[in-house]
Amino acid sequence: TCIAHSPVAFSLLDYRHPGAFSSEEFCCFWTILFEYLQVTSIFLVMLMSVTRALAIRIPFYQINRRALIWVYLGFAFSLIFESGIRHVFGVFYMYIIDLAYSVKGSDNKIWSLFSNIINTINIGVPSIITFISFILSANKLFRQRVPPSKELAHRASVTIAIFTAVFMACNIPFLGNTILFVISRELYSYPGHIYSSKFMYSYSWVTSKVLFPGRNGHSALIPLL
Repeated sequence: TCIAHSPVAFSLLDYRHPGAFSSEEFCCFWTILFEYLQVTSIFLVMLMSVTRALAIRIPFYQINRRALIWVYLGFAFSLIFESGIRHVFGVFYMYIIDLAYSVKGSDNKIWSLFSNIINTINIGVPSIITFISFILSANKLFRQRVPPSKELAHRASVTIAIFTAVFMACNIPFLGNTILFVISRELYSYPGHIYSSKFMYSYSWVTSKVLFPGRNGHSALIPLL
């Protein structure tokens, strides 16, 4: 998935020249692909965190794998539904030089509000559930006494918990930026006071959404585990 970041990296290295983003078709393809990879990675980490928390807190609980598949299919359907709604409201895709990547937009205020709400839910809800699952798992893991026969399994669970913690830490800036954006856009006139500074307008998004989250910052830190 790190390949999806290449066009943004090339744009930044070329003084934010659009490069491949000069094509509207590429902007459409890249935006849809990148958003899918982004929200899906957050959702899958949530599923992993929840299932591990259940296994740690309730050792004899049997995870229903079929239910997990249905949950993921429901999530995938919601993404397809949201993509279909875009065409109803005439969504367009364009490269923003201050962001160094392409975004979707629309002149329809109803769709803009709907899109902001959906994006916040897709990012915020899994992040909150992942955080709660992590706290429950960590509390159990670091307080229980482990017999020698289960030490290997305990270490594996600790590694997964640390993996989850690193993932959350790498995605917190993007979650916070998304919430600030919704508040700024719906309550004030964007960019408003929050994004009037050079850093917030030109660097906060490319840093928190593209360079720092899971597929880059997380991937760079995982070998340390």
